[in-house]
Amino acid sequence: MRSYSRILPPVTAALVTLVLTWLVGAIPTGPDVSGARFGIFMMFLLPVPFVVSLAWGTALMTVPSRGLVFLVGGAWLLASLALQPGELTWQMAGNALAGLGAGWALASRWRLDWALGIVAVALLPTLIWSTLQLPLDAQMQDFTDQALEAQRELLVGTADERQVELSLAKEARKLEAVSGVLLRIFPGLLALGVLGQGGLILALIYWVTRRMRVAPAFRSLPPFTRWQLPFYLVWILVAGIGLVLTRQADLVTAGLNIVLVALLLISIQGVAIQGFVTNSLMSGPVQIVFWLVMGFLFIPLLIISGILLGLADYWLDIRRLNVPVSPEQDEDDGIHDDDPDA
Repeated sequence: MRSYSRILPPVTAALVTLVLTWLVGAIPTGPDVSGARFGIFMMFLLPVPFVVSLAWGTALMTVPSRGLVFLVGGAWLLASLALQPGELTWQMAGNALAGLGAGWALASRWRLDWALGIVAVALLPTLIWSTLQLPLDAQMQDFTDQALEAQRELLVGTADERQVELSLAKEARKLEAVSGVLLRIFPGLLALGVLGQGGLILALIYWVTRRMRVAPAFRSLPPFTRWQLPFYLVWILVAGIGLVLTRQADLVTAGLNIVLVALLLISIQGVAIQGFVTNSLMSGPVQIVFWLVMGFLFIPLLIISGILLGLADYWLDIRRLNVPVSPEQDEDDGIHDDDPDA
């Protein structure tokens, strides 16, 4: 019975991945698929990568032999390539590898930034491939054409043909400018998306294995209000600014994306500081109202203030996190961990 319990989690993960690969491959695509049916299919597809990653990450953390999990994973890959060869199998393999990386990092009690890094590396090839299959410029052109066509339908009958064309031309210039900006910062947005997906995968595996009570002890995180991100983000920001200052087109674009990613990550630390302050000054109900108002009405202000506070905190230590409170307090250069076993 014990031998069955050891092999059951990876075999279950393999079967789940096989079934999901077959189901995704069976979804019809093309012009014959109506908008309503396409929406239903997309609702099914969205959680599939997370389910695959969760299955393999959980399997890795619930069996004593990691080698057995990778052996079953290799058998799944061969079986999937035999049953349904093509890009879909490799996409699922990327999701499975991300789950295995997340499970390995959590079981090994890695720091959060290291864990995010290994999961992001596993996810990145699949996301880059999907982007190449449907280039962003083609997507933006389709969106622009549809927006202009909808605008034309609204204007027809309300103005003469010349005024309609002038209005459409003005709208086309605006959409072209927005498309140009999005194309320039798309690598940064892709990097943030990969990190966000990796964080969600880690959180799901962490939560499920905790609920199962079969996971080893984790490297715990402090409350969000005590988060302090690694200082190397400042050096990444400086490197991005340096590339921007070269005034070479390609280097400037790379620098802009690096600056975007670094600043948005640093803003997380700034938002944690704002949470620390609101906890000290406001009651629970007032805090809920404050964050709802900020989240819905003042998102740019929240991000900008988060960036400024996050940068200042590296030198001012606004929350006094680096002041020793007790001999047991854990201090490191990354995200602080309130785990006495760390």
